Amino acid sequence: QYNIFAGDPGFIDKDINSTLAVTTADVKRVYDKYIKNKNYVATSFVPKGQVALALEGSSKADVVEEAIVQGAEETIDASANATYKPTPSSFDRSKEPDYGKAPEIKAPAVWTEQLSNGLKLYGIENNEVPLVQFELVIDGGMLLEDINKIGVANLMAKMMTQGTKNKTPEQLEDAIEQLGASINFSSSAEDVRVRVNTLARNYTATLALLQEMLLEPRWDTKEFDLLKQNVISQIRQQEANPGAIAQNNYSQLLYGRDNIRSKNTLGTLESVNAITLDDLKAYYSKNISPSVARMHVVGSLNKAAITSSLANLATNWKSKQVQLPALTKPQAPTKSQVYFYDVPDAKQSVIRFGYPALAATDKDYYPVTVMNYILGGGGFASQLTQQLREGKGYTYGINSGFSGTNNVGPFTVASNV
Repeated sequence: QYNIFAGDPGFIDKDINSTLAVTTADVKRVYDKYIKNKNYVATSFVPKGQVALALEGSSKADVVEEAIVQGAEETIDASANATYKPTPSSFDRSKEPDYGKAPEIKAPAVWTEQLSNGLKLYGIENNEVPLVQFELVIDGGMLLEDINKIGVANLMAKMMTQGTKNKTPEQLEDAIEQLGASINFSSSAEDVRVRVNTLARNYTATLALLQEMLLEPRWDTKEFDLLKQNVISQIRQQEANPGAIAQNNYSQLLYGRDNIRSKNTLGTLESVNAITLDDLKAYYSKNISPSVARMHVVGSLNKAAITSSLANLATNWKSKQVQLPALTKPQAPTKSQVYFYDVPDAKQSVIRFGYPALAATDKDYYPVTVMNYILGGGGFASQLTQQLREGKGYTYGINSGFSGTNNVGPFTVASNV
């Protein structure tokens, strides 16, 4: 944009210097000139029929509500050729240009290491910016839960950010902010993940906070109760969301109701209400282990610096044996079937086509990924988008994809119509 509007890509330096040159007096002056005591227009939106809730002194706006009538849209002949005057061009746009030389991709070198407690390390040194990003992946997630009490792993992951043994949630949040870092825990169907982003100069201090969170969780009863209510609210919202309804029922059809992979990682209203803080502690004690964990690191620190920084974690995070379940391979349907879930008054239909396909470790996973880019994974370059959005105008968006992991995952075509 600097090159387009200022004619100089280096204008960013002038832009930054102009911002740095702003003084306290400048801020006060422009506030007085443009904000203070100026007339303004305020809008107040209230539920229909509850005018008393509007701002004092408001006058009712004259708004005409247009009735929505199905089938009243103007008929348009999509096959008719539009007439327009072409924009002059310096080259012949009717001829496809010659292909240039294929770009060369140089993949960065990945170093590996394993700590004494079994934690596997994978790293890339990148000194372009003074940042370090890393992700700790602990296998298990929902797969290690009791199928009759789903939601424990999700709640446990959320609790890991709610303070430590020696820090309240507020103190922990402040400590992370002071470092300009972010530390996020999450749980999925197959793992628990910790994502960390920090300045390279604050990496050691950020790692110390992560270790404190990981090894000394607070297990605060009040925070647990608040998190449960938050998850229950999420589940209720999903029950009214056509997209979530479609996805949850699609998973059950793919895997079968008795397969844990068919479950919503949030759980159900019944299962979440039944979960106790002791359930979270038990899951943590039994399953959070470096023996089933790996850490991916990218940033401006080398292998030696990263490895040595983790010596304390290797000593204090004790390894334990965690048995990951052997999953039953879902059976592909023997014939195509259509299932319908009625959502009264829904403005759109949510569509899912698919079947259990293959794992990411399958020899054909990369060929099908390339094939799917052409079919429905390449956005506007894909055939599904070109035909059904651009050509027919049936949908605003449609995509397809294979979502296998170490376990078999589905091939899915998804769209809202």
